Amino acid sequence: MDDNDERDILLLMRNKELEYECSYCDQTAVAICPFCVYEDGGLLCKTCIGSHKCIKDEGEDILLPVVNSPRTGECGYDGYRNKAVKKYFPKGII
Repeated sequence: MDDNDERDILLLMRNKELEYECSYCDQTAVAICPFCVYEDGGLLCKTCIGSHKCIKDEGEDILLPVVNSPRTGECGYDGYRNKAVKKYFPKGII
């Protein structure tokens, strides 16, 4: 298989990205507080990040991104890097 030949790759399936709701309002969550995620209060939208108690105490550096993976919020996983993945998938897939 030639590394540059996109025709050699067959994508069998891909999961649909889920939208998580903020724990405090109805907006889409974009971040996870690792301290509150197991207490049903860790999903945060852009608006609620600034008023979250842990952010006030610890800073925004503690937040984990909401990514399309079963490992979201676990072990500091922050998703794949598009540049690394794009070279393996045909154009228009990602």
